[in-house]
Amino acid sequence: MVRRTRRCLLQIQSKGVSAPLEGLSVVLVVAPHPDDEVLGCGGLVSRCLGGGGRVEISILTGGERSHERCCQLDGQAVKQARRDLALKAGRCLSLRDGDITFLDWGDGQIGRDDCGQFSRRADELARLIERVRPEAVFAPHPFEGWSDHEAAERITRAAIERSGVKCRLFHYCVWFWFSMPLRRALRIDWRKARLLDIRDVYDRKQAAIDEYLTPCAPCGNPWSGVLPREFLNAFKWKNELFFETDVVGESTGGKQTAICDRIVS
Repeated sequence: MVRRTRRCLLQIQSKGVSAPLEGLSVVLVVAPHPDDEVLGCGGLVSRCLGGGGRVEISILTGGERSHERCCQLDGQAVKQARRDLALKAGRCLSLRDGDITFLDWGDGQIGRDDCGQFSRRADELARLIERVRPEAVFAPHPFEGWSDHEAAERITRAAIERSGVKCRLFHYCVWFWFSMPLRRALRIDWRKARLLDIRDVYDRKQAAIDEYLTPCAPCGNPWSGVLPREFLNAFKWKNELFFETDVVGESTGGKQTAICDRIVS
């Protein structure tokens, strides 16, 4: 009940956003796991491509830990299955397979900084940004409440700075609706919120979500793992919420090394 109330209140607040998100022509979406790009930005991707724009997706991990708590499936098998589903979901949004880059970083380990790993990964993502030269980059909201998502925001911010490419940075919302700590809700700057009406492409987004959630692993659960019903209810909303932010500035205020023992996405 608390999670449902929080989601409804956030969505009601979002309807008061006066600044729509329109007119982007070259976009890069950074996703911690396969499915985050569709859940948070599926409507945006479809709208941009339908308007003649260009979209590329960078999926940082294979999501191979999504079955750790149910059946102990081999991680490589899970990663391959989720990669295949990412390509199928992308086609629902009119993405070409070549528009999706898989970086294959370890699931649950995006924010680790063992022997300078964070820096090397920021450089790797920076090279992708240099190639794509996006007008806007989309990364998870730093208040998501999940370590890989929050680390993905920090590493994206670092990569943009290192690339030297002048672009806008937006935060998108996935676990924001379900797991954001309540104390952080009071710190949301709604002046930076941007709302996208996706009614005209909602069916495409839903088809892409179904590509992730309908096929099941041998254990009978979706390859993405069992996602809470209330979490999924957030994506029945026919809008997408984003927050524009400065590339150089505060994100979570936390350390680069994330605690990575609670990721299931």
